[in-house]
Amino acid sequence: MLTYDEKRKIQDILSDGLGINRNINLAYYLDSIQNTNLRIDDIESQLARVLSNQKILDKKLDFIINLLQSK
Repeated sequence: MLTYDEKRKIQDILSDGLGINRNINLAYYLDSIQNTNLRIDDIESQLARVLSNQKILDKKLDFIINLLQSK
């Protein structure tokens, strides 16, 4: 969890730097950001798995095509 000073600094940055209301529920937004990051990590993992499987399928298909062409 963030300390009071850290929260205050974040609120200063949000209000002064970005023009966002400093009275927002910071814990809610930080939790939402964390949940979004976890979902993105999960999607990236799934995408990597799909790409890996696609490469494996491409290699197998190339092997089958080469076998058929050689006969």
